[in-house]
Amino acid sequence: MQDKLIKQLLKIYKRKSKSMILFVVVFLILTAAYSLVCPYEFNSTASLFPPKQSQSGGGLSSFLQNMSFGGLSSIGGVGQSSQGKVFAEILVSRTVAEHIINSCKLHEKKQYQLENEEQLILEIQNSINVTVDKSGIIYITTKAKSPYFIFGDEKRATAQLSRDMAAAAINALDSILKHQVQDAAKISLKYSQKILDDYRQTLDSIENELQKFQEQNKVLSIEDQPKALIQQQIELGVELAKAETELQALKSEYADNSTIIQQAKSKIDFLRQKYNQAQQGGMFYGDKFSIPFDEMPHLERAYTILYRDKEIYEQVLLYLETQRHQSAIQEAQNVSQVEILDPPNLPAVHSAPARK
Repeated sequence: MQDKLIKQLLKIYKRKSKSMILFVVVFLILTAAYSLVCPYEFNSTASLFPPKQSQSGGGLSSFLQNMSFGGLSSIGGVGQSSQGKVFAEILVSRTVAEHIINSCKLHEKKQYQLENEEQLILEIQNSINVTVDKSGIIYITTKAKSPYFIFGDEKRATAQLSRDMAAAAINALDSILKHQVQDAAKISLKYSQKILDDYRQTLDSIENELQKFQEQNKVLSIEDQPKALIQQQIELGVELAKAETELQALKSEYADNSTIIQQAKSKIDFLRQKYNQAQQGGMFYGDKFSIPFDEMPHLERAYTILYRDKEIYEQVLLYLETQRHQSAIQEAQNVSQVEILDPPNLPAVHSAPARK
C-alpha cells in the first residue's frame, strides 16, 4: 500500500515538476526583489548611568518630593534597580513617544504617516526597547524604519533618524524629571511659606506674652536675675553682720546714748530694712526688677515655659527659612537629571531586512 502511494506521488512530481520549479524560482525572484525595495530598519543604542541615590537624610523639600510623582531622581528607600525600572517605564510612555514624534518631525515622514495619531504613538512605543542590568545601568534602543525604495542618502538619513529618536527619548526623560523636581519644589516652597506665616504669627504672640510677663513680674532674665538678687542679699547680709559686730565693739567703749552708738544703730536699722525689702522684692523706691524670693519658683517655671516656646519657634522658623530658600533654588535650577554613559550611536548597517 505504501509503495503504491509513493509511485503515485512520483507520477504527480514528474507531471508537475516544471510548474513546481517555476513556482520556486519565481518566488525566490520576487523575494529577492522585495528585499531590495522593502523598508530598512536601523537600531541606535544608548546607555544611562543608574539613577542618582538620594544624598540628603531628610528635610521638608526631600519629603515633599518623595510624596509627589515619586521624587524619581532620588526616591528615598528605593534601590537603584527599582529606580531604573521606573525610568524604563517612563521611556516607553506615551509622553515620551509624543516628544519623539514632535522632536523628530515624524508627521512629515511618509513611512510614519499612519491612519491616526494613536497608531503612530503605538508604533513609536513599540520601536523603543529599554533594559536595566543588575548594576542599574539603563540601555535604550530605538528602531527607525525607512520608506520603500530607498538608496544611498536615504539609508543614511534613516540611520540618523534612529539616533535622533534615541536622543529625543533621553531628552524627554530628562525633561519629565526636571518638571517633577521643579513641581515638588514649588509645592515645598508654597507649603514652607504658609507654615512660616503661621509660625511667625505664633512667635509674635509668644514674644508679646513674654514681654508682658516680664513687665508684670519684674523679670529680665530668669537665669541671671536671681543670681544678682542673691548676690545683693549676700552683700547686704555681710554689711549688716559687720555693722552689728562693730556696734558690739563700740558698746564696750562708748555709752549707749552716745552719738557714735546711735549712728551705728541707725546704720544697722537701715541695712536690716533694705535686707527685708530685698526679701520682699525691691530695695529702693521705684525698683521694678527685684523679685520676691518666695515667688521665684513659680515665676521661674512660667518664664521657662514661655522662653522655651519662644526658642523652639525661633529654631523652627530658622529651619523653615532654610528649606524655603532650598526649594526656591531648586525650583529655579535647570540641572540635568539624567547622566548619559554612552550617547546614541549612528548605526553603520541596517538591522532589517536580513537577506540571508
